[in-house]
Amino acid sequence: MPDTSPNSCAETSLKELGEFSEGILTDDRQQALLNHLPHCPACQQRLEWLIYKSNLSVKPAPRVGADEAHKLQTFRAHLQIPPEPEVHVEVGDRIGPFRLLKKLGKGGSSSVYDCMDEQLKRHVAVKVLNPRLFDDSSLARLEREARTLARLDHPWIVKAFDIKPYHFPPYIVMELVAGGPASRLIRKGPLPPRVAARLVAGVAGALHHAHEQGIVHRDIKPSNLLVVETFELEGPLPAEITLKVSDFGLARPMVDDSYLTSTNAILGTPAYMSPEQSRGKQGEVGPPSDIYALGVVLYEFLIGRPPLVAENTMQTLRMVNEVDPIPLRHIQPGLARDLNTICMKCLRKEPSERYTTAKELADDLQRFLEGRPIMARPIGPLSRLYRWCRRNVALAASLMGILTLLFAIVALAITFAFLENDLRQKVEASATLYKNAATEAGFESDAFRTLLFASVRNLSQIANELDKVQTHRDSAMVLSSKARNMNRESIENYLKRPYLKKELNGDRIDAYFRDAVALRDIGFTDESMIMLSRLLEFAYQAKPAEKDDLRLLSIGNRSAPVLGRIKLAQAKPDEAAEIMLKAFEAFRIPPNLPGLQSMHLIERHGLLSTLLKTLESQNPKPNTNQIRAEMESIENMLNQNTINR
Repeated sequence: MPDTSPNSCAETSLKELGEFSEGILTDDRQQALLNHLPHCPACQQRLEWLIYKSNLSVKPAPRVGADEAHKLQTFRAHLQIPPEPEVHVEVGDRIGPFRLLKKLGKGGSSSVYDCMDEQLKRHVAVKVLNPRLFDDSSLARLEREARTLARLDHPWIVKAFDIKPYHFPPYIVMELVAGGPASRLIRKGPLPPRVAARLVAGVAGALHHAHEQGIVHRDIKPSNLLVVETFELEGPLPAEITLKVSDFGLARPMVDDSYLTSTNAILGTPAYMSPEQSRGKQGEVGPPSDIYALGVVLYEFLIGRPPLVAENTMQTLRMVNEVDPIPLRHIQPGLARDLNTICMKCLRKEPSERYTTAKELADDLQRFLEGRPIMARPIGPLSRLYRWCRRNVALAASLMGILTLLFAIVALAITFAFLENDLRQKVEASATLYKNAATEAGFESDAFRTLLFASVRNLSQIANELDKVQTHRDSAMVLSSKARNMNRESIENYLKRPYLKKELNGDRIDAYFRDAVALRDIGFTDESMIMLSRLLEFAYQAKPAEKDDLRLLSIGNRSAPVLGRIKLAQAKPDEAAEIMLKAFEAFRIPPNLPGLQSMHLIERHGLLSTLLKTLESQNPKPNTNQIRAEMESIENMLNQNTINR
């Protein structure tokens, strides 16, 4: 029967998308869908429903057609069979001996309630399958979750007391954990590093117990980690926090699970999936996949968001496979190096490069907490470069072409250096600068963009110097022309990138700013000014107490002085002062803002310093007392170490 859902697509059916999510399509059709999905929002929505099994606006096609439904209704009337009553489960209802007091959470095909057991007079959690959505598959998952929990006996794993698979609707009775999901802990901001490390170490110990019993969880995320202690969102966190692992609905044995899922089924939550899990390779999913998810949870506890999240499910799955997470210390420079190393080891793409067991992860986190040396070691620059090139063959090849031309120019320049000593010294300095940039950048995705701009900048400088060479003039002119053309072509290709035209949000803000500064440095001033002005407008539109208020204040305080210095270089001091004065008023940083770090104050100080120099050069000089007072206040805060570094 054709798909008649409101967001249907003429090229695919819901049945075909279901087979795609289960990994049972033919290889050629699987590849065709992979190419089609990024460009089709309708198919992306329907695929999300199939992966999450959630009650979205897009519904699966009905099991029977209109004609069949009419015949069934006529047959029931003929035999005088009453219609099946609709079952609704709401707070206040009773299921068996349990009275539903409060809904604690809702998943794809079930809801969890705080209930009173009126026989034993105790509070329990009851997980009830949604009467409208449950089917044989969801019932099998509920039974499997109960059997799994019955096999596990660990203080930090939620206990199961009973299951009623043949009650309508079916339900499972579990231990009540009063504090709610761990995602509540980070609603006001990241957790302190030692708290985050201690919590993840406890969860790792519980998962190690599950792995020893032959169980892989496959859906570790903050919403499936429950806080034992009760607390209010508006108040302080409890002095002691303990987490329990829950929701083993996607858990599977490490041995044969052919009776549970298809071999290539995509199961889990994309942002927390390991690369092997996101590819649907369920045969490769094991303890290292849970360890990867623990790394994502630790990252989110420390930063406030998962490391790899895109605008839709398909893009997130691609990022998990192709993009390396930004190291924690690049976002929080003051974070302990050992904790960064532990987290990034969990997030490595290859399962063999992560911790072998969850116990090893727990032990390393305990060593960090006790101030002892950890066992994990960071990946070196060469290893990181090799891994990046293996995942990005096309981009690696193009960068190699740039480097080859650069080294060819350097080699020829060294030949010229016998006659042009000044040129030789500048070429050596350029080569040293490039080597240092490559070592420090670590060859991450953003770093490669930085290296690209560095190489183009070096090519431009060398091309200018080659114009001055009198010996072998013809060769120098040919190479100079090639370098200039490549420079222009590289930047024009960059400016065509789709993300530059999209709405600014999330991590794109910082990458956008870095690229704007790089464009200014290599002479593309007009393009840089357009990007900086767009960043400022975006920051001006932000409302107080928004989710990313600190990030927007930061980008405003950084962008204004850069744009102001460009205007000063163009001999437009009045325009420079106007831009920075507006930013001075708009991007003030309250000293008690949650998540405030010394870097944010340094950025604000940089804006004030540039504005002060600009105003003092004007005639007559305006009153700058307010600017000086704020600068002095910032300097005092930094000197007193009142901000986390």
